[in-house]
Amino acid sequence: MVEDEDGLVTAIEFEKSGCPIELAFRIDDTPDGPIKAAITSDDYFVAEVRDHLDRAFSYLQCLFSTELELNRISIHHEAETDEEAERIVVHSFELGKQDDRPLPITYDFITRAIMAAENGDAPQHEASLAHLARENLGSERYIDSFRYSFLLVEAMYGNGQSQKWALVDALESYPRFVEIIEQEVATWQRPKNAQRSETDDLLSGNPSTRDVISHLVERRGHYFHANKRKPKAWSSKSQKEAESLAWFAVGIAQAIGNDAAEPMFAEKYGQRHFDEAGQMGAHVTMKIEYLYRIPEQEFIRKRELVAKLPGTKVTTQMAMQILQNAMTHFEQNEPVGTIHSISARAEDGSDVFTVRFHTEKDGKVVAP
Repeated sequence: MVEDEDGLVTAIEFEKSGCPIELAFRIDDTPDGPIKAAITSDDYFVAEVRDHLDRAFSYLQCLFSTELELNRISIHHEAETDEEAERIVVHSFELGKQDDRPLPITYDFITRAIMAAENGDAPQHEASLAHLARENLGSERYIDSFRYSFLLVEAMYGNGQSQKWALVDALESYPRFVEIIEQEVATWQRPKNAQRSETDDLLSGNPSTRDVISHLVERRGHYFHANKRKPKAWSSKSQKEAESLAWFAVGIAQAIGNDAAEPMFAEKYGQRHFDEAGQMGAHVTMKIEYLYRIPEQEFIRKRELVAKLPGTKVTTQMAMQILQNAMTHFEQNEPVGTIHSISARAEDGSDVFTVRFHTEKDGKVVAP
């Protein structure tokens, strides 16, 4: 990885050794053409890397919208012997448009996505539809956003059904989809200034899961198939009427995307991610300090821990993980203790977080 000073990735490096000399760039004479010579290459490794990154970023696009410029490539051919050094005519070459803007993604996410993309199929279908649903929602094209969200729902849980009640039954037969619907209904908040709609009327009550699924399928029939000559046919000029529907459906699509991205966080990648980050010097060290009290003692005890995580910059995700681990560690090692506060500092001394439990009064602090 190549990162800027803020810890954001500006380039991804792949290295392959033992390649045949035939992969190196060469200059071919073309005396009969308008250009007398051309630089050519048979480097199949570039296509492999491009495909690998495309699959890796599908994991990331399941979680949030991001783009990767796959046409900007710098290729370096390094000789492994003196003979190869003499035969390599063009040692490096750049293709594509110059663009050094960093990806708004940290080292941790990208490396996990690359590892997950090494084996098996990547969630490219889920990523594409979830990305388009979010993109159209952001552009206030609410009808298209809903349609992309429902295409994803139908692909994952529709069982190939197209008739209304057969499709409702198919969707309702999946416990995970029912769980997603229940979660979205429980956390639903009507978008501010949204036009009142059938979706709002339904969700503001106490609908059953089947009621919600039936509504989504009915709206699918309306926005996918309604003939323009039909009374109350939808119009691209009436986007606001589908705003609440689109927001609700995007929540469902995002939950499906989150499920599809789960392989990134598989336990089998944890130790490898940590080890490879260490080899690259990409570890973040934090010092955690507990202040706590043992029952029937007035004074406060102090305990310190040092934690190390893969990465190059402290992120909110890292801080949350450290806090969760710190709480678990405390509960396991001081089961009768009560926490006064937990704080963490980065290696450079900067504060990462402080959590104060005001149920515990202040007091004299002593070492354990």
